[in-house]
Amino acid sequence: MRLRQPVRDVFDALASGRSDAPGSYENPVLRADGEERLVAWRNTVLRDASGSLVAVVASGEDITERRAAEERQTLLMREVDHRAKNALAVVQSILRLTRADRQQDFAAAVEGRVNALARAHTMLARERWMGGDLRELVKSELAAYGTDERVRLGGPPVRLVPEAVQPASLVLHELATNAAKHGALSAPGGTLEVTWAAQPDGGLRVHWLETGGPPALLAGPPPAAASARA
Repeated sequence: MRLRQPVRDVFDALASGRSDAPGSYENPVLRADGEERLVAWRNTVLRDASGSLVAVVASGEDITERRAAEERQTLLMREVDHRAKNALAVVQSILRLTRADRQQDFAAAVEGRVNALARAHTMLARERWMGGDLRELVKSELAAYGTDERVRLGGPPVRLVPEAVQPASLVLHELATNAAKHGALSAPGGTLEVTWAAQPDGGLRVHWLETGGPPALLAGPPPAAASARA
């Protein structure tokens, strides 16, 4: 292990008795195989009765892995703080945008949307924030209605980017809630088909098709297909 010049300067300062010489410090050193390691040094100066230098005793501890672990922990804490703030911002938006005539309806709507957000967050945490599977996301939002025999899912395996998982979960929750209250899943013979396909531009087109539900009260243009970036 070869000492770099800053380390030698510290030894020289200790030997000369300078008051600015540190008793402990950290410094990178270069091993014989060329690998750089971070070492924490602790120095003790031994002098005789007359004050003359006898020896400088130095001990070094390799703290490369420990420092790397501390840096990873700091980065993780910052990331958790960032994501927590984002989640709280989404909850605040849900509270502001939710409308209901009765207090219990407002509470139920907010609870359902926050639960959808929580399910998406759980998926992201389980997948180490590397994204989420679209089919699993759709099934999780429809699971509360226990309608496996009335729901058909179809499409290739798709992994959503992390930024798309929570918004997609909220959209699917709104569609599923509407289908259960007013659409196909509110009628005994109603069925739901959810399919998806990749687009040439790298996007994703999702089709939500309900049949056999109550007649629509208002006529209007067909809704645009939902799109998300995979």
